[in-house]
Amino acid sequence: MIFKLRLQDHAQKDMEAIKARHFSPEDKITAGYLVGVAVEHLPALDDPRWDSAVEEITRRERRSTSKSTSLSLRQGIYDQLLLTQSNLQKKYHKPFSLPQVIHMVLALAAGQAPQKNPPAFRTLSVLEWNINGRSGTCGYVIPVTLIANELLTIKPHFFVLTEFVPSAGWSDLKSLLEQDYQLFLSPYRPHRNGVCIGIRRERDIQVLSAGDLLGQEEGDDLPDYYEVSLQIGSLNLSLAGTRIIIDCKKARDKAQAVRRQEQAQRFAQFRHLARRLSTLDHVIALGDFNNSRILGDAQELDPAAIDRIYRDKDSLEHNFQKMRHYLDQMSNGRLSLCTPEGDLSSVGAHWESKTGNGKPPAKDPDRRHKYDHLITNLVPERVEYRWDFLNYYGRDQFSSQHGGVSEGFPDHAILLAALSLPPKC
Repeated sequence: MIFKLRLQDHAQKDMEAIKARHFSPEDKITAGYLVGVAVEHLPALDDPRWDSAVEEITRRERRSTSKSTSLSLRQGIYDQLLLTQSNLQKKYHKPFSLPQVIHMVLALAAGQAPQKNPPAFRTLSVLEWNINGRSGTCGYVIPVTLIANELLTIKPHFFVLTEFVPSAGWSDLKSLLEQDYQLFLSPYRPHRNGVCIGIRRERDIQVLSAGDLLGQEEGDDLPDYYEVSLQIGSLNLSLAGTRIIIDCKKARDKAQAVRRQEQAQRFAQFRHLARRLSTLDHVIALGDFNNSRILGDAQELDPAAIDRIYRDKDSLEHNFQKMRHYLDQMSNGRLSLCTPEGDLSSVGAHWESKTGNGKPPAKDPDRRHKYDHLITNLVPERVEYRWDFLNYYGRDQFSSQHGGVSEGFPDHAILLAALSLPPKC
């Protein structure tokens, strides 16, 4: 039996997940056959996952795009879909179209319908750290012991490492972390930084998929980006790691017009990022946004006031307040750009010759170099910068030329946040 219907984009992703679970990548499997596989793996009607699937279908339809798809179904599969449709209508006392039933069936088979069992924890701890991989140049070697010690001491539920390059030391770091974390890497690109994401191995955290889902555009206006789709209880959550890329040559040009053009390129990357995140249901995005120092009121959202604050600066085109305003507009106020309160910067560690110790940047209201931030629609309980790892730095970790952290050693603060899970997940 062949018929046409409009399948939503999330249904296409569910079919990809079903194919990956049951078949080899080279197998040529039709959409109709995948629907048949999903029907054959349906849970009983009293399974609580149906409750979640029914709750999800209307919300997903509001946010999804769709395209016309032809399905060739065996008669037995078609009959089972009609029976499921009838049983669902009796159970929930509401009508369901056949496409809606197919969407629910695919979601359940792909494992993407949220579970009703609440997680054992109510607060998520998340960590982001720019580890200064510098695109893998200059014989970069990952400081394995330092990074592993910090991550395994703090033990966040999720971590994101930016400026990450799977260079020398990666196999050792991986072996130390993978007992406690599932690890995901953005695709390797020569002479480019990437993203490493870790998901703590927890009974209540299920990884659904992972990928570079920002789009297919080519050019300099895409940031480093990687995304993992998760399920925690009944919550579908997207965790993303990102870094806005700098064109260093333009950023150092003598002409302000060229430097501002480079800042505009950074903001173009942020627009791509904000548009992607605004399509997701629940979001945690962590990264280095390379927005220069924050001037004026960090909470300012009026575009005219923001332009006045940065009027004579290169960062007129890309700054913290401008990012907050764009994200607020793009997500209709649903997503927030969060950064630690106070005057502690996320860059600027230095060597103090008097004490012989590495020191974090001084707290200075006029020099708030906060580059590492969090985007989310969950409720932050705490967001802070940590410089404790400097206690392990000696003089060898600092450059004698400029006094800052040497190439290859993490030179950003660790961003650590605690986020409240929604009450009903």
